[in-house]
Amino acid sequence: MAIIMDTHIHSKASDGLWTPTEVVKQAKSKGLEVIALTDHDTTFGIPEAQKAAEESSLRLVHGIEIDAKHEKGSILVEDIELLGLNIDIAKMQEFVDKRFESRLKSLGCYIKAFNTYISSADFTAKNENMSYKLISPHEVSTDMIISWRQEKDNYPNPKPFLSKWDMVYYVLENFVNPSEDVEKIKKRDRLYSSRFKDEYDFCFKEKEEKPSFFEAIDAVKKVGGLAVLAHPGTSRGYKNGMFKEWELDEKDWFSESQDKYTPYLFVKELVSKGLDGVESYYYKGSDILHGPAQDVINKYFVKMAEKLSIMVTYGSDCHGPKGNGPMMGLFGSESVYI
Repeated sequence: MAIIMDTHIHSKASDGLWTPTEVVKQAKSKGLEVIALTDHDTTFGIPEAQKAAEESSLRLVHGIEIDAKHEKGSILVEDIELLGLNIDIAKMQEFVDKRFESRLKSLGCYIKAFNTYISSADFTAKNENMSYKLISPHEVSTDMIISWRQEKDNYPNPKPFLSKWDMVYYVLENFVNPSEDVEKIKKRDRLYSSRFKDEYDFCFKEKEEKPSFFEAIDAVKKVGGLAVLAHPGTSRGYKNGMFKEWELDEKDWFSESQDKYTPYLFVKELVSKGLDGVESYYYKGSDILHGPAQDVINKYFVKMAEKLSIMVTYGSDCHGPKGNGPMMGLFGSESVYI
C-alpha cells in the first residue's frame, strides 16, 4: 500500500513558523499520512504534535535534526545535518540539553562582540559607513533575546532553539531603519538577512560548537533511532573542499580513489559508524543553490544508497511559509509515494 510521507519538517520549537499543532494540520490538509517533526537540536514540540496527530489520524514519527560537522584533513563538512527518526525523546533529552547549553554559549559570544562594537570609541564613525546603520543601539543580553524570541513566536518554549540568526533578526528589528529588506528579514528570509550578517561578520567570528557526525549518529542510535543524512547535496556543505561527484558522468560516480574527498567517501565513512540512510529532497521554492541540478543530485544519492545498502527517506525541510519555500510534502513537481 502506498503511503505519502514527509520525514523532515520544522516547527516553532526550533526555527519554523508554525506551531507543532499547525504543522500537523497543514500536513493533514495536504493529504500526508506520515510526517516526522525534526526540529533543530530539540524535541520540545513533539508531545504537542503527537496529541494533534492522534486527533487527526495522522502518524507522527518522533524526530530531531542535529547540527553536526565532519573534518577530514583540511576539509570541513557543515550545513549537511543528521536526522534522527523514530527516537525515544525521553532518552534523547540529555543530548538535547547539552546542545541548548552549547548554543547559549555561542550566542553569548555574538552578543559580547556586538556590545564591544557599539561601545567602542570609533563606533559612530564606523556606523556612518555601514549599509545597515544602527540607530540608538544599546547593550544586548541573552535574556533579552530569549524573551524577544518567545514573544515574537508567541510560543512558550523555555529552551528555544538559538543561533546567530536570532542575533541578526533581533538587531535588525530593534536598531535598523525599516526598509523593504528589513521587512523581508522580519519574515526570516535568509536571502536578505544574509546581507546584514555578512556586513557585521565581525560579530559572528566565533564558530558554533557542534558535535561530529560520529557523535550525532551515536546519540541517535543509543536512543533507538534511525540515523539519516539530511539534504546531503546542500551546496554550502561543499564550500570547504568536498568534491561534487554528481557533476561527473554517471559512469564515474562512486570512485574509491582517495585523490578527492567525495560525498560517496563521506557517506561510506558514516555508514561504517552506523548511518542508516540518506535523504532525497527538493528544496522546492527558494533553492537558488541547486536549481535544475536537484534531479541529478537526488539520483546520485539514491543510487549511492543502493550501492551501500542503506535506506532513502523523503523530506521537504519545510519551515512553514518562510520566504518562498520549501513546501511541505512537495518534492519537485509532485508528491512522493512510498
